[in-house]
Amino acid sequence: MRRLLSAALCLLLFTTACSYYNTSSRDRSLRGTVAIPLMSNESSQAGLELEMTEMLRDAIEQDGLLDIIPNNFTADFLLEATITEYEESISFSTLAGSAEEYRLTMTLRTSFQVQVVGRDDLPESWERSIRAQATFYVEGSEGGEFLTREDAETQVREQVVEDILNGIFGEW
Repeated sequence: MRRLLSAALCLLLFTTACSYYNTSSRDRSLRGTVAIPLMSNESSQAGLELEMTEMLRDAIEQDGLLDIIPNNFTADFLLEATITEYEESISFSTLAGSAEEYRLTMTLRTSFQVQVVGRDDLPESWERSIRAQATFYVEGSEGGEFLTREDAETQVREQVVEDILNGIFGEW
């Protein structure tokens, strides 16, 4: 029961942190065009690069500050990412030795390149490693109905996108 309450509290804190980001930390002055080529995928999770690229493009489109264009050479900004890790590991085992809780981890190498020359009002180019983690319970366990693998996948993917957007528009 204690682990269940901890999991619910983590989910609440994650939701609160994302809502804070969405309402308060954006640099509203950044405008222009951005190219977002298909992410590279060095993980064993086939197709993840397609899903993550689409999620990132959708989030930037919804934000409305940058226009996405297909040409890397004419865009004001270039956003590239490589998925380097996508794995699950045992986070908690029972006394009998069976896994009860897992941790899902996704790591990316990202870069945001400013391609416009001669403007002092633009942010600096950057390269960063982004790591997102979420836990989930084994199906059929006490907490399995509250934090499923699908929930953890959603949390990790949304956290990665938010971290990239924070890198572009917000404060790290």
